[in-house]
Amino acid sequence: KKKKKKKKNPIKKKQEIKPKQQKFQKKQEIKPKQQKNQEIKSKRLVEATSSAIYVGNIPPSHRVTIKSVFEEYGTVRNIQFLGFKQSGSKGLVAVVTYTNSTDATEATRLDGKEIEGYKLHVHAIKESLTNRYSIHVNDIPPQATKESLIEAFKVFGPVSNAVIPDQPMNKKRFAFIDFENIDGLTRALDSSDFMVHRVPVKISQSKRAQLLSAANFR
Repeated sequence: KKKKKKKKNPIKKKQEIKPKQQKFQKKQEIKPKQQKNQEIKSKRLVEATSSAIYVGNIPPSHRVTIKSVFEEYGTVRNIQFLGFKQSGSKGLVAVVTYTNSTDATEATRLDGKEIEGYKLHVHAIKESLTNRYSIHVNDIPPQATKESLIEAFKVFGPVSNAVIPDQPMNKKRFAFIDFENIDGLTRALDSSDFMVHRVPVKISQSKRAQLLSAANFR
């Protein structure tokens, strides 16, 4: 009897290994409901800015008493001191919030007022679209620059501006990124494990980030 020849298994062709796409290069699909919720949130934050003012170059010795200066123009609901100083100044930076927008507008008259040799820098919080679509980026690496941040965050959408506030006393650097539209903002907030110069950064959107977006440092 003739032995049956075993059929050789056809050699499977090795699949071509496609180069891995960059994790954030492919834009995520944004759901209508998700976008609507983000628009509502952004609208509320912009409305909140109408009763708030930006105050720079506050004398360090007046951290506690500065409230009385601004109460001359109305009821101050809150004063939020920030974790950095204004570039080129030893003065403190804060956001002063009034109970209404009229008082906040009147308080901008304090711009240029001198206290113990410090001239206050007071102006209304800008309510531009870039303000609405801002994010706060924490733990950025030392080598990060305005240009490199704009380039890095372009993967989410068009970026209108980026600012790294002067932080001489703070080892952890942070920045504000302004997107041109809500799509870029939503994609950035939905991302995870995003890196700048191969260093993981933390992305968030908060009232503080909205009030102090890059638009207010121009």
